[in-house]
Amino acid sequence: MDAFQIRPVKTTDARELAALHVRTSRMVYADILPAPLLDAMTITERETRWIDVWANAGADEATLVAEEDRRLIGFGHCGRQRDGSVPFAGEFYAVYVQPEMQRSGTGRALMQAMARFLVSRGMTAASLWVMRDNRGARRFYEAIGGRLVAEKSEARGGVRIAEVAYGWDDLGPLSGDGAALSGGRRATT
Repeated sequence: MDAFQIRPVKTTDARELAALHVRTSRMVYADILPAPLLDAMTITERETRWIDVWANAGADEATLVAEEDRRLIGFGHCGRQRDGSVPFAGEFYAVYVQPEMQRSGTGRALMQAMARFLVSRGMTAASLWVMRDNRGARRFYEAIGGRLVAEKSEARGGVRIAEVAYGWDDLGPLSGDGAALSGGRRATT
């Protein structure tokens, strides 16, 4: 299989990243979130939101994309912990991979690259929040060393959403040479 590349996001990626975000969300969350909530998510709204995120990002925050043949196949966003209820310095804010590219090593490569970024900024432990009923994502996070550390429920768009947090006490194995992340296609950075 061909290699894909992990690189920092560019502002010119905004529209394509937004489309990936909306498409993937609608497919992954179809059985988890009500259709009106998913239908309200538009490419234009996400594009505007991502441009704003990047314009206001600090030095300890990164958005990385996975690219193959000049096409975005995934992205991840990480930085300093935003939730004081979990004891981790870093946080993986988002990880999205095109549905047809899932289970190809893309998500693992994005997590590894984000872990490297966090470690380079002095954050040697991190967590992430995921919808409790997103069983595929939960299996993935467990497979790459995440452990369940917290639960919460929040109202979003008039809907109560249950979430769980996974944590990595030591990002070393996740950010390492890939031994802990074997499988799938090869990524270049």
